[in-house]
Amino acid sequence: MAIRNMPAGREVKEAILKQNPTAKIDAMELDVSSIASVNSFVSYYKSSGILAPPYMLSKDNMELQFETNYFGKDVVCIFHIFLMYALMLLWNMLTFSDSVITSTLCI
Repeated sequence: MAIRNMPAGREVKEAILKQNPTAKIDAMELDVSSIASVNSFVSYYKSSGILAPPYMLSKDNMELQFETNYFGKDVVCIFHIFLMYALMLLWNMLTFSDSVITSTLCI
């Protein structure tokens, strides 16, 4: 879980574990208003890959190490970029319905 308020996040984690004791939950601080916090979170996330496993195929018939360390993370990032863009367009449509505003996505 990416958490900005750690005490509140710990309470949520405990509530989830109370309902599902076998759940595996990591709680990490992420304050998107702080570049240092984002860098810390991303560096942990990037290091969560796998290194030199025996040759195996994933459920998607891709080489496991490649899919885990590169492809899977890229798909998640791309999905989030387009989700944020869709939400931005929706917000513009709802907020500025009387005027013409163009949203631009820069990658």
